[in-house]
Amino acid sequence: MQQLQYPSNPPMTVPQLSIADLLHYATQQFAACGIESARLDAELLLAHVLGTDRLHLYREPQQTLTQEQYAHFYELVNRREQREPIAYIIGEKEFWSLPIAVDRHVLIPRPETELLVETALSRVKPLDDQGCRVRILELGTGSGAVAIALAKETTHAVIIAADRSIAALRVAQKNILRHGYSRRVHLMCGDWLCPCAEKPLFYMIVVNPPYIPTCEIDTLAPEIKNYEPRVALDGGADGLDFYRSWIPVLPRLLLPGGWVIVEMGQGQASRIIEMYRQSHHYAKLSTIKDYASCERILIAQLR
Repeated sequence: MQQLQYPSNPPMTVPQLSIADLLHYATQQFAACGIESARLDAELLLAHVLGTDRLHLYREPQQTLTQEQYAHFYELVNRREQREPIAYIIGEKEFWSLPIAVDRHVLIPRPETELLVETALSRVKPLDDQGCRVRILELGTGSGAVAIALAKETTHAVIIAADRSIAALRVAQKNILRHGYSRRVHLMCGDWLCPCAEKPLFYMIVVNPPYIPTCEIDTLAPEIKNYEPRVALDGGADGLDFYRSWIPVLPRLLLPGGWVIVEMGQGQASRIIEMYRQSHHYAKLSTIKDYASCERILIAQLR
């Protein structure tokens, strides 16, 4: 295969480079930048430019690009070389088998957060299947991924999705409309619980809060520390600011016997469980481990 080099600016004429050539080049460039998923990223970007799927790249490896496609691919490769996340470059990320629009105003949905959805559904589905119209509150909804996943798997549940960021709520609204859940997923703007009257209205509260200690953020991958919204990551000095502030408040919003389902960072479970115990509001506390055997989800049931 020929050695490929891009000029410092896109050329005025299209070089006769095939899909196979461009994948080879982009993979080399990404690997040189320390990107572990170099080949996958190259495939995702080229498939995005061509408006097709990755399988097409292997069906038609000798296909060449138009001038516009080549220039677009060149631009996206440059962005990825700067370590901008693929999800922001192409504008979406799959979550719960759904395409979720994202931009730099929202956290990119993580696979481990699907465990938060699974855990919530295990408590909600039995009631939903009986026709009960339970209310769920999601705090810090961001892109709306969790709320939309909950709506997808239920028939009657009503989800109130709150966020402090107007820009994030615009992204969430786009996703809610795209997937057709505007009748059961409602957005509220405010600083965590401020949009909600402190009345026991909810059967469940789900939260994926910021839980990374401030001092650790600059040690994270460039894709995270340089691009994702810090407010969605920074959990304060020890990563526990959200839990410390809101564990005493959450019971005021829950119906008796209601549930709090919350995501945690690695190594935080014992301290967070102790906070819940000291509040004396909860009858049951348990945790669920993720696929890496980290205690990822805490489940608390109100007395």
